[in-house]
Amino acid sequence: MKQWESLFAELRLSSHEKKAIVRFCAEPQGLGFLPLSELLKHHHRRGEAMELLAWGVKHNPGYLPARVKLARELLLRGVVCAAWDVLLVFLEGSEENFLGYKTAFFCALLLGNRAESFRLAKLLEALNQYDRELKTLVNCLLLEGFSQAQQELLAALASQGVKVVRPGRQQLAGASFTAV
Repeated sequence: MKQWESLFAELRLSSHEKKAIVRFCAEPQGLGFLPLSELLKHHHRRGEAMELLAWGVKHNPGYLPARVKLARELLLRGVVCAAWDVLLVFLEGSEENFLGYKTAFFCALLLGNRAESFRLAKLLEALNQYDRELKTLVNCLLLEGFSQAQQELLAALASQGVKVVRPGRQQLAGASFTAV
């Protein structure tokens, strides 16, 4: 707890942000970690933001929005196995979280899990909440096959500067958290 307090003390914060920190410090096991991780990210403290997010998910494992956010952040850092591990609990919990299933679909493709990729593609089709990127990728999977969809996703991530680390159970380089 002290590590977060001293970290926030270093930042220039608005009165609203300071109040959020006071609430978090008063109830550290609560859900206040999620907006504070975004606050750290906003202040260009991405490593600490990820650590706080992972810490919060560890202490609130059933808080699906935070779990999906952590998995998405891990995926966008190329740590696919850790993202998948974070999502495993999610996949059994919520049937209608579009971003969670989109992230899981991307992870399944990148990890080479064909059966899960097709299952998630069908589920996303049933949810009918596509964005252009996802619709293109699902169509590619269904019409052109698994390998082509996997290559398309790798290319899309590379164009965003994401270097995918796979296979294996990697951790974010330099971070002190473990996937939960």
